[in-house]
Amino acid sequence: MKQDPTPADRGDQDELSLPLLMPAQRKHYLIALIIVLILCVALLAVILVVSTHRAAPELPSDDGSTPDATPDSQPTVPPSEPEITPPTPDKPQVEAPTPDEPAKDQSTPPTPEPIPTPQTPQITPADKDVPTETPPIIIEQILLSGSAGLVYRSYGNGTCMVEGIGSCTDACLIIPSRSPDGDTVIAIGQEAFAACPWLQAVQIPATIKSIGKSAFADCSSLLLFAVDAANSAYCAQDGVLYSKDGTALLSYPSGRPCPVATIPASVTYISAQAFGASATYQTIVFEGTLAAWRAIHIEDDNSILYTLPKRFAQ
Repeated sequence: MKQDPTPADRGDQDELSLPLLMPAQRKHYLIALIIVLILCVALLAVILVVSTHRAAPELPSDDGSTPDATPDSQPTVPPSEPEITPPTPDKPQVEAPTPDEPAKDQSTPPTPEPIPTPQTPQITPADKDVPTETPPIIIEQILLSGSAGLVYRSYGNGTCMVEGIGSCTDACLIIPSRSPDGDTVIAIGQEAFAACPWLQAVQIPATIKSIGKSAFADCSSLLLFAVDAANSAYCAQDGVLYSKDGTALLSYPSGRPCPVATIPASVTYISAQAFGASATYQTIVFEGTLAAWRAIHIEDDNSILYTLPKRFAQ
């Protein structure tokens, strides 16, 4: 009959079986430990590689530019607005089209050539014997307050006459429509501006109704007259002072550089000293006939009209 083992016998069995089981368990533990160690080493290597890559400075490439930064290493910078470069002033050269080839459409219109300014022809000594026609003079109305320093004489009824140059030294004499006292200027006195060598231009307002004899005599530098278009008594044609209807020639500027003095055919009266003795005219051209010239009433001190050669219309 088989007997159960005693507790002592069981203990012996347990002690004998434990050594048999330990080698297998230790083997599993060692394998697991090795795997954990390998994973730790791999993780540590990855961490070292990443940290080394972040710490390394960016080296320029062969073309001088730096490599693009990774999204984790540098923040995203918004693109800046493109700079607008102004067009260069240099114009492209445009080839002229050949006769067989139509002109190409150009994006830039051609620059117009400057218009040459007409110049006054100079008269040489050799040309003095050849008379030329009087060039037209363009008159511009100058609306200003008037020249200061003139001498006035009041008529006592709100009107006055300018009777002298006074202290005025203006090269462009502008006769005002009203005196400093407020009177309306309606007349220019006899010889009011005679022998003023600095006068070059005279402007007459619309209020003037009367101009005395020899008012502008012997003004050697005088070039032109300008009369307000609203004046009912006088007018200016090519810078010459006439009555409104053009029948009376009152003053022909003595300082004009043209050697020809032209008188319209409508003139039937020439005022005293209308043609100054200091004028440089060499020929008188009357646009009417010889018979009409002989019928003109010429006042005194116009000797130049008798001494210079004259030409008449055919």
